[in-house]
Amino acid sequence: MKKIGFITIISLLLGKEPKPLDRFVVDYLLLTQSRMIESPTVWQDVKEGYLRNEAIYFSEIILDSLANGLTSYYVVKTHIPKINQLREQVREGKDFNYNIEKPSLTRVNVNYFSSVKD
Repeated sequence: MKKIGFITIISLLLGKEPKPLDRFVVDYLLLTQSRMIESPTVWQDVKEGYLRNEAIYFSEIILDSLANGLTSYYVVKTHIPKINQLREQVREGKDFNYNIEKPSLTRVNVNYFSSVKD
């Protein structure tokens, strides 16, 4: 019984108010930006760099929208899953699938100086 009383007193003395949802969303977006910027591949032309830049840009747009009056509940409901998806794609570390097709050679003579429209 003494342990329960002791835990209750400690929790009342050390307990804090939970962060409001607005503060949580802003902290989450800033943390996402800092985690995405810290890699040296951010500005490289690879899939990871592209996804990191996309996550940074998307979180910056959401922060601006929050400053302009977008509700944090709407952000959590619609935009946070997109950011989580981008973060997971960055963690996967897969490369682009380059499908470069060589154009077929034309076998006809092309008259570049003709004035006739085809």
